[in-house]
Amino acid sequence: MLRAWRYGDVFGAQSSVGVLFDYRGREHALMVLVDHLLGGGIKDCWVVEGRSAKEMRNTVAAAMASEPTTFFEDIDAVAVAALLGSALTNPPCPEQADQIEDVANHLYLVRARVDHVAQLAG
Repeated sequence: MLRAWRYGDVFGAQSSVGVLFDYRGREHALMVLVDHLLGGGIKDCWVVEGRSAKEMRNTVAAAMASEPTTFFEDIDAVAVAALLGSALTNPPCPEQADQIEDVANHLYLVRARVDHVAQLAG
């Protein structure tokens, strides 16, 4: 894990966690959307690779800076493990076709990466 961040709306409806990893010299970011109004489960998750992964944190931070009803913060491995570990204890809640597909394709990776980050966090 190289870095992580969290962002969402200030009303508490949804939040997202992004985690940048390096695997054998190849960077990828895991992005996870949690819907707190639908039970706190994972609504969407996807992977970003290469240069886009490396730039994802700054891209998201810049977008959130111009939105007064959002927040953005950098987080550590302990927070990643807690936030995503909690989301994984709830049933996934994708609604749209692309979310259903993303969760079906990437939920295993979210579980594996959360286990990895939890080990890093101690």
